[in-house]
Amino acid sequence: LPAASKLRSRCDLLPAKAARKAVDKAIVAYYDEDRIQKDILTKWQNKTFLKRRIAILRSAVDAHIRGDYALSVPAILAQTEGVVADHFGHRGHVPWKKTKSHIEKMMAQGGLSKSNDLYRQFVLDVVLLGFEHGDPVPDLNRHAILHGADVDYATAAKSLKAILVLDFL
Repeated sequence: LPAASKLRSRCDLLPAKAARKAVDKAIVAYYDEDRIQKDILTKWQNKTFLKRRIAILRSAVDAHIRGDYALSVPAILAQTEGVVADHFGHRGHVPWKKTKSHIEKMMAQGGLSKSNDLYRQFVLDVVLLGFEHGDPVPDLNRHAILHGADVDYATAAKSLKAILVLDFL
C-alpha cells in the first residue's frame, strides 16, 4: 500500500492516459512470476473456500505467467463471479445487480480502510461498470470482455489486474 500510495501521488500529476500507463508499467514490474506464485497463488491454494476452483485459478495464473493473457483475463474474471456466488451460498441464476451488491458487501465486511479506496473504486467503477456494445471500452471491464466487445484486453497489465481483483476480494 505505501508503494501504491506513492504511485498514486505521482500519477495525480500526470494526464489520465499517461497515469494509466505508469500504473500498468509499475504493477507489471512489481508482480513478477515469483511474487505471483508466492504471494498470491500459494495464498489461494490455502483458502478452503477456493478449493473447488483452485485448478482453474492455477491454470489461469499459469496462462498469465506464460504470457497467454487472452486466456487468463476471462478465466479470472469469470471465477471472480463464482467466488462471490459461493461466498453468499447462491443456487440458480444470480442477476448481475445482485452480484455487484454482494461484492460491495464483501468489501465492507473486509473492513476496508481509506487506503483501499483506490482498489474499491477500480473494482466497482471500472471492472463492474455496466457496458453496452458501441460504448467506449473501459479498462478491464468484465462485461466488455466476457461479452466480446473488448478485443484488446490481452495484455500483461490487464491480466495482472484481473488476478489482483480476485485477490482483493
